[in-house]
Amino acid sequence: MTDVTKLCMMEYDALEKYYTRHGVPFDWDTVVAGALLHDIGKLTEFTMKDGSVTHGKDFELMRHPLSGALIASRAGLPNTIVHLIATHSFEGDRSYHTAESAFVRTIDIFVFHASVAGLKKR
Repeated sequence: MTDVTKLCMMEYDALEKYYTRHGVPFDWDTVVAGALLHDIGKLTEFTMKDGSVTHGKDFELMRHPLSGALIASRAGLPNTIVHLIATHSFEGDRSYHTAESAFVRTIDIFVFHASVAGLKKR
C-alpha cells in the first residue's frame, strides 16, 4: 500500500464527520480505490532503459493521469474513479473536482512535496 493510500485512509477517518455534517457526499470506496489507482498510468509513462527507469518516448504526449484514466475506463471502472485519476496532478488544476478527487489530489501533492520535490536531478 502506498503512502498516499495510507494517508487518505487515515485522513478520511479524521475528516469524514465534517463532510457528513455539511451534507457533502464523500465515499470511502472511491477514496481508497482512487488512492490505490491514481498513478496506474505511470506504467505507460515510464520504461526501463539500460537498467534505469526513464521516461518513455511519448511521455510528453500522454502523461500518467491521462493514460491512467484511459486504463481505468477501458477496465470498466466507474467514472468517479476515472475522473479522480485524470485530475490528480496538475492536469486537474482547472477541472471540476468531486470531494473525493480533491481529497486524494491534495494528499498526493502533499506526499510529492514531502518526498520528491526539491531533490536534485543527477
